[in-house]
Amino acid sequence: MNVTATILADKIREIHPALNRHGISLHIAFDEGKDAWIVRLRKDGNELWTHINAVDAAKCLDGIECVHLGVQIGQFINYYCDGPVAACAA
Repeated sequence: MNVTATILADKIREIHPALNRHGISLHIAFDEGKDAWIVRLRKDGNELWTHINAVDAAKCLDGIECVHLGVQIGQFINYYCDGPVAACAA
């Protein structure tokens, strides 16, 4: 599958609908030097940067594996929206 920032963002939002529910911004860009997609989440001054290499992004979009990306984003949501910081509006 041809991976684009838009397609990857749609997949991430499908995996984590809480991003929209909590108003968490999602920005994705490809880093040629790292051969990876850089994913940035922001909410009320809290920020998470993570990445998924190009091969893993393609696997994720093909429905093979999205574990790394799912876990990283889930931790941000749990910590900043549901956990001790609870900075997200319901």
